[in-house]
Amino acid sequence: MEDKENAGENISSADADPEIDVAKSRKEIFVEAQGNKLEDKIEKLEHELIQLKEEHLKLSNELSREKGYVKGVTDGSFNQSFQKDYDKEMKRHIRQLKKYNELKDLGMGIIQLIADQKQSTLRGIMDEMGIEPDDK
Repeated sequence: MEDKENAGENISSADADPEIDVAKSRKEIFVEAQGNKLEDKIEKLEHELIQLKEEHLKLSNELSREKGYVKGVTDGSFNQSFQKDYDKEMKRHIRQLKKYNELKDLGMGIIQLIADQKQSTLRGIMDEMGIEPDDK
């Protein structure tokens, strides 16, 4: 009787193994399919990257011709020239901003002196002069 029970257990354990194998094979198929999809996606993105790089080069060369640059983008001269122009413009902007702030501080100082002379508030003098608070 024990042999029959053991035989039944062997059959059920043998039946369980194919189910596990089927589950594994389904999982393997799914993973393989996902891998193929990812590989296809990677290939597509790499192709798109190449196209974008070609388009960038084309547009950069076109821009350099329009700006009158003799050298092309490939040797980096355009980017260096662009960076120099950018740095020059940024320095000019900073100089103008400093000048503006100095003039603004000077104007506010003069208005404060007038307010002190008239024994008034800064806001009162600004209202008399027609200067809006946002104009400070």
